Amino acid sequence: MSAGTQNLRGGRTGLTGPAAAAKEEEGGHAHAPTVHGRRGLVGGSCLGRIMTSWQVFTELEPELAARVLDRFEANRHKTMATIRADGSPRISGTEVPIKLGEVWLGGMTGNRRFEDLRRDPRVAIHSASEPPDGWSGDAKIAGRAVEVTDDAGKASFRGAAEEVPEGDFELFRIDLTEAVVVRLNDERDRLLIDIWHAGEPARTVQRR
Repeated sequence: MSAGTQNLRGGRTGLTGPAAAAKEEEGGHAHAPTVHGRRGLVGGSCLGRIMTSWQVFTELEPELAARVLDRFEANRHKTMATIRADGSPRISGTEVPIKLGEVWLGGMTGNRRFEDLRRDPRVAIHSASEPPDGWSGDAKIAGRAVEVTDDAGKASFRGAAEEVPEGDFELFRIDLTEAVVVRLNDERDRLLIDIWHAGEPARTVQRR
């Protein structure tokens, strides 16, 4: 348990790109829900967007998923955005284990950011960023948080994670709607923005 963020650690777990990159990835596309089973595309109420698990994302877009995982594993702590009761944003430090084909959020009971997710399950998570001189890229994922309350589900997570304190804890998995990686090309003279929305193929946009 991290004293600063009070999260569950699931192993090794850096998008602060230029404004142009942020504008590009914000242009998400809404879709009518489609259901193909839990391991396929998952329909839901997250603004009508298609959602999918991390496992399915890796099967659909293995190269991009590997880039996201690399950035998420580069540093232990991430930043997550949730929505407060009054509609304003909340930014929290967090750890984000990716285990058992899912993206997880876990922590001690009574956490305000988890109260946010019960009211409004929309969530975005940003990898930690490195100093400009050694910058290797940033990643962001977004989707809908689904609370896991059953003992079997929590036990499975506890068995896969490396650090879970004794006693009760809160646990959510994230059904993904999008993933973005911002990185430099090999010549390091332009940005490459990899963008994926569930239900669409990944694409890469270049920016100077």
